[in-house]
Parts: sequence; structure tokens; C-alpha cells
Amino acid sequence: EEEQWRVEFTGAVPTPEGAVHHGLVKEPAKVAQALRRELKGKKGACRQQAAVAVAGASLVVRLLTLPALAAEELAEAVRWEAEQYLPFALSEACYDFCPLETRPEGGGLEVLLAAARREVVEQILQAVLLADLTPVALEPAPLALGRALFTWRGEGAGEGEGQTVGVVDIGGTSTNLAVFMGRQLRFHRALPWGTDRFEAALNALQKFTLSPDGSGSRSLAEAVAELGEPLAQEIHRSLDYYRSQNNWVKIDRLVLAGGGALLPGLDSYLGAYLSLPVEVFDLFARGERSYPGVTGGVGVGLALWEAAV
Repeated sequence: EEEQWRVEFTGAVPTPEGAVHHGLVKEPAKVAQALRRELKGKKGACRQQAAVAVAGASLVVRLLTLPALAAEELAEAVRWEAEQYLPFALSEACYDFCPLETRPEGGGLEVLLAAARREVVEQILQAVLLADLTPVALEPAPLALGRALFTWRGEGAGEGEGQTVGVVDIGGTSTNLAVFMGRQLRFHRALPWGTDRFEAALNALQKFTLSPDGSGSRSLAEAVAELGEPLAQEIHRSLDYYRSQNNWVKIDRLVLAGGGALLPGLDSYLGAYLSLPVEVFDLFARGERSYPGVTGGVGVGLALWEAAV
């Protein structure tokens, strides 16, 4: 019988000005202060342990194919591969790996490698410690989001088993694109595109309204579709690259998450541009597209990290 999970508490706190830049913690003390303030007195909030995530351009995720080796030899082989492929020196990195599955007919062992710059990890952990929390897990944000999608929501079971799913997490300054096959993370790429691009463009243009009812010369949904083309192009190129490296496997659907998923008309536009079914991730499966429901996936996935251990 499957375990039943329940969300006890969700919260979001504005990032202190200047404390985080493009996903990098610049001032851990400010972040810690904001966390302490948000958690204080909140029912259901565990203030002792914390699972945290790394995302954006500071994260490298790569799928390796290696010979089937004993544990010690495998660790050495992964280290050698990391030295070849990481865009920074291994001495400057924090990395880990996870064997996935052995390919049939002697095709080797698939291993997922995840790495980030050590200074990035240390700044995150410093913020956690200053908030009087004990870090118990650090993992890639797309891995946590996938856990929320597949473990919490139960996506991919039954008819969806074995599907290849693209997950696009649109944040304020960047977007994380991940591809899952059979619930396993297979690919990640950070795209230099976030909702800040929309805000700047929308502020510069005066030919449409931002009113909720869409009155005026153009609707907000129309403007979002026009401004979303650079993102659509980035997603298209990334998915094509993934497919070219994997026998042109079919992408079955795309899931949008993060604050950018709430932009009116973006899901419809991306679906038409990419010729894919596109849905907006709803953490609570209520169909409301609420801010917590769309943006809380990584947090819930992190809270469930023990379920994957």
C-alpha cells in the first residue's frame, strides 16, 4: 500500500534585494533572515531540517554511459568523465552520481551525474545554517520537481508509464528545462529566459493593455504569445538536441511550472509552436492554477526527498 503524503505548510518569501542574483546567493545573511521570518510561528513548518536545491546555470546534469563496473571503479570512471565534461575544474566542484540502469545486450551502465560550483553550494548551505536549519539534502531542482510530478501527483502511472516528458520551470530570471523518461531525469538545460524578460518588454510596449479583462487594443494573452517566441525557440532547440542524442525519441508532452507558467496564453502558444500537448503543473490538482500550486513543486519535491532514498 502506497504511503499517503499531506502538505502541512507552504510558504513563499520575497527575495531580499541584492541577496540573490540569477539564482546565486550573494548575501546569505539576508536570505537566512527572510527564511527565519517566514518560518517563525508557522504551523506545520519544520524548523530543524532543510532539503535544498541547486538550479540554473550553476547546475550541470549529464547522462553518462559507462561499462558495468564495481562500485570503486565506477566512482573513478565518473570522476574521469566529470573532469572531461564539467565547464569548471573538478577541484572547484561539488558533484555526485547515481547509476540508473544497465542497457541491454552489453550496452553499458547509464549514470546520472550532477555537479555545481563549490562556491555556489557553500553560499546556499551558509544561508541554511544561518537560518538555524540543518541541511540534510542538496539536489538538483529538476530532480525535486520531477519527484513532485511523479511521486506526489502520481503522473506517469498506468497509461503514462514510460512516457518522455519535458518539464519547463519558468522562474524570474531563468528557466530550467528537464526531460524525464519513465520518471527518470535524463536531461537538463538552463535557459537564459525568465519572467523578467516579459516585464521589461511589457513595460517598453504601449500598444496593449495589462487590464485583467483584456480590454484595449490587444489582450495580454496576445502579447505573451508574441513575446514568448524566444523561449519557444530555446525549448525547441534543446528538445531537438536531446532527441538527436537519443535516437530521435518522441517527446510525449510538456509540463509548465514556476511563476511564468501563469502567464495567460503561454501554454497554448508553446503547444502550437512545438506541436506538443502542453499542460500547466498544478501541485494540488484543483485546476485553479494558483500561485502556490504552480510554483511549489520544487519545495514539495524536496520535502519528499526521503521517499527516494
